[in-house]
Amino acid sequence: MFEKGQRIRASLIFFFLFAFLLTLTIRLAYLQIVRSPELQGKAQNRWKPIKIEPQRGIIYDRRMRKLAISLSLNSLYARPKEIENKEKIAEKLSLILKKNPSPILEKLNREKNFVWLARKIPKDLAEEIKGLNIEGIGLTEESKRLYPKGSFACHLLGFAGLDDQGLEGIELLYNQYIKGTPGWILSTRDARGRSVLSGEYRFYPPSGGYDIILTIDESIQHIAERELEKVYKEQGARSATIIVMDPKTGEVLALANQPSYDLNRFEDYPSYIWRNQAVTDLFEPGSSLKIVTAAAALAEDVVKYEDRFYCENGVLRVSKDHVVHDINKYEWLTFSEVIEKSSNIGTIKLGQRLGPLKLYEYLRSFGFGSLTGVDLPGEVRGILRKPREWSDLSMAALPIGQEISVTAIQLATAASAIANGGVLVRPRVVKAVVSKEGRVVKEFEPTSIRRVISQETAYRLTDILKGVTLKGTGTRAQVPGYEVAGKTGTAQKIDPKTKKYSQDKTTATFLGWVPADDPRILILVVVDEPKGLPYEGRMVRYGGLIAAPVFKEVAQRTLRYLNVPPGKSPTGEIIRVSLSDMDLRVQEIEIESREKMPDLNEKSMRETFRILSNYDLKPNFIGSGQVMRHDPPPESPLEGIKECTVWFASR
Repeated sequence: MFEKGQRIRASLIFFFLFAFLLTLTIRLAYLQIVRSPELQGKAQNRWKPIKIEPQRGIIYDRRMRKLAISLSLNSLYARPKEIENKEKIAEKLSLILKKNPSPILEKLNREKNFVWLARKIPKDLAEEIKGLNIEGIGLTEESKRLYPKGSFACHLLGFAGLDDQGLEGIELLYNQYIKGTPGWILSTRDARGRSVLSGEYRFYPPSGGYDIILTIDESIQHIAERELEKVYKEQGARSATIIVMDPKTGEVLALANQPSYDLNRFEDYPSYIWRNQAVTDLFEPGSSLKIVTAAAALAEDVVKYEDRFYCENGVLRVSKDHVVHDINKYEWLTFSEVIEKSSNIGTIKLGQRLGPLKLYEYLRSFGFGSLTGVDLPGEVRGILRKPREWSDLSMAALPIGQEISVTAIQLATAASAIANGGVLVRPRVVKAVVSKEGRVVKEFEPTSIRRVISQETAYRLTDILKGVTLKGTGTRAQVPGYEVAGKTGTAQKIDPKTKKYSQDKTTATFLGWVPADDPRILILVVVDEPKGLPYEGRMVRYGGLIAAPVFKEVAQRTLRYLNVPPGKSPTGEIIRVSLSDMDLRVQEIEIESREKMPDLNEKSMRETFRILSNYDLKPNFIGSGQVMRHDPPPESPLEGIKECTVWFASR
């Protein structure tokens, strides 16, 4: 009996022990398998993270003047689950922040671990809130973007939003460099999620962003903005754009649009004003595109200086229903005069000599219908249809800048290829990305895309374009003491109602470079829908009257700022160069002897070319600017010498 009782007790003990072990095993399996993610999350939630925003990098102009900076401000947050008596706390905070308590209370009542109550508040308010020492309410440093000059270079710089992410312009395109890396404070908390003041914490400091150095010059930008705003307001224009470039390197020295906006209050403006019209907005270039038609004709040798075009007394019927007019009634004009006087009829006949395929080839080569690659967001390709898509009227439209849509940056880049001697260069607005210690992270060098015309063609066309400002349609662009090469443009806009070209709505343009033979700056001015100026008893909207004076003012002040010495003053006469293959003879230059090498030192590339064209030498030019040395050297005998190399450098 006793043994039986022992066996029962042993069995019961074994049963309960087995049940306990089985329960423990099941529980462990449940915790390890089923609830593992949840428990790991709770373990991780022992740490309460507070994000510390990094400071965005500074944006400088080319002379290291600050255009965009960041300030450290406090932002107010709450952890609603830790807060008791929320109504009272909302009331206290509202008095300090001078806000309605209802929105604050609504946030405090949310079933969330973290909510923002106020972002980037003034320092005095932050100190007052800190003094309340409210559990569940905290402050963290955030960076606020500040633009010290307000609307200055607004379309180029762009802006960063409340979360310090770039939204427009350089701030957007280079955001990965500027934004930096955020830091964190991790503090321990108890099972209810409350901070443990005496607990452990970990600090991971933020890393500030890199700085950006632009190609923009603050002083030139101020000049350009002032003159652009003036013509925009005086003309009651729909919009206006100006670009100032170094045509040799593609560096953009200034870029501005009107209307503009204050970068510090960007949200107060309609979003369409944020748009950088210089790269996003399309327009028909009109007569300013004639420089490409002329360049193509010269390059293909389908025209000579002395060639004459009959301009039909100002009226040319191109189809049963379409007539092309010149502003003035011309009969016979030379090739140069066609460009100087901006004859539509003469240019159409010039285009016919080229033919559609060659015209299209050169338009594409000069970059139309393609992205320029400028480092600004939102650039569009423009519209240039393929020849198979052209209409019967296209060869009467494209040579004079119709049936094609371009951006301002495309037109300025194409003109730069003529100004610099025939090379298409990529425009750019950023010189370098640098660290806070001054280490160069990324540097951007000038980029040549392709040669579009020869140096000879570029020089010959430059001579003709000097005539535009001396005695043609662009005389109001003359800069005293300097030779200016340029071209006016007056493009009629399509009336959306009639679907025909409007007589009242135009785009007035002027593009030019100075000094003409060795340019330091190229300027494009575009004024959209100007109201016009009185001229010979009527209101006119010509580029030569509206945009050319803006060029003059900006060029004159910029040349003075850059200390570019005046060259020879315009004389009103153009030197004629007769070309037969590569053998050029300039009759105006007197040569003492062709048996010895002339002294070319300190001469411009254009002057050097003119002199050497009188010698039986094949020139090789290296660099740009003025002659630093050449081989053979001055006074060297030229017997048996067939080539010479000339090195140029900017002074």
